[in-house]
Amino acid sequence: MKKKAILVSGYHPKKDIEDNHAEELLSEKMRIELTISGIMNYVQGFLQSSIGGSWILDNEIKAYKTGMANKEKVLNELELEGCDFILFYFMGHSGIVNGELVLGLSPNENLLLSELDLIKIKSKKSVVIIDGCRTTTLQENSNGPYPIKVINSFSEFKSTAESRITYDEHLSSVLNAHYKVFSTQSGTEANINISQGHFFSVLLINVAVEWARKENNFDILRFNEALELVEKGLLEYPQESGYCQVPDWERGIDFPLAIKV
Repeated sequence: MKKKAILVSGYHPKKDIEDNHAEELLSEKMRIELTISGIMNYVQGFLQSSIGGSWILDNEIKAYKTGMANKEKVLNELELEGCDFILFYFMGHSGIVNGELVLGLSPNENLLLSELDLIKIKSKKSVVIIDGCRTTTLQENSNGPYPIKVINSFSEFKSTAESRITYDEHLSSVLNAHYKVFSTQSGTEANINISQGHFFSVLLINVAVEWARKENNFDILRFNEALELVEKGLLEYPQESGYCQVPDWERGIDFPLAIKV
């Protein structure tokens, strides 16, 4: 099976910095950007693990850390003829401009969500995941008290040839389709806990890890099932403001997120 995962860590918008707070705000911005790249590494580590399907780095996974991606690079990654499956994952700043969702690749360059429709032409199956805001005003960030942590490593789920074959078999058995997943509803913010990263992305991977550790008779966790668990988890952690982020996705994604062998 020919597949590709494109992971993009976007940027966090610059703040208006007053002289007396410049050092503090710049330090906060740097922590946010480092966190975004770090959590994207978490997603990458999951894909390379046995439960994620033992994807091959560089050959099948292309990861762009914060500030490393531009529109030309990203669109060139999609020029893969005859691809069976593309997973596109963006984590960073985004917002609605002139009625269209814009993804921040760098402080000076954006990517329109509609430009990713090229994926539908270049692949038979795809999932596009956007972990970013969907508001009409450019949001800085919101910090919620979400007790979500990343695991230290995926050493207990080392990559294996068997898991790779099993993942590809499950993926091949699903009908061709293209889906989009958003970490939040239209018109709302995607929140960040600065100390832990984008909690939607962390929770999505943690759901898969917890599922893999449990003793059950299922050998596959599908995207749709995992997202329902993520939605339930997010609803359990309302913000202090009373607002609760709810993910939004095209239902019925039967593609495997995690497997057991």
